[in-house]
Amino acid sequence: MLEIEVHFENAYSAPTTIGDATHAVGVYSLWTKRSTIRPTYLGQGHLVDRLRAAKKVARAPGYMPLVAVVEGPDAKAIAEIVEHLLLHCAEAVGRYPLENGPRGTGSALEESLDAEAMVSITISGRDPLRGSRLTEAKVMGAWLDDDEDVVFSIPWQRL
Repeated sequence: MLEIEVHFENAYSAPTTIGDATHAVGVYSLWTKRSTIRPTYLGQGHLVDRLRAAKKVARAPGYMPLVAVVEGPDAKAIAEIVEHLLLHCAEAVGRYPLENGPRGTGSALEESLDAEAMVSITISGRDPLRGSRLTEAKVMGAWLDDDEDVVFSIPWQRL
């Protein structure tokens, strides 16, 4: 089983999260004033570059970027897996980000499932799909059933 732990924090209130790592890779959830029940955008990549690209959004009142740094040699693939599972969960519970297009193929997830049989992601800190602080960690997962179809466990309730 591939176990992943990510901790989301407000990029502005926790400057050491990305401030000390200009090349940090991770997952981010952008919230603006018009984002009341779902994030504006959810993505992954080099965090400093991604947050710079959101400058127009950053000037909006109420802008809050939540970030989770992913470290290690497989950071990019891990960030892709986390993003894919979060987008799947968001779609299933009616919290799909306002500005995201369709979900990608999830090739990093499929490769991990071929090698590991199950992926488990524990999320702590702030909730990337609600923006609020989590009182306890949320665990989401994916695995292959007998027909080789991907099955997801979703820790959020539908809107």
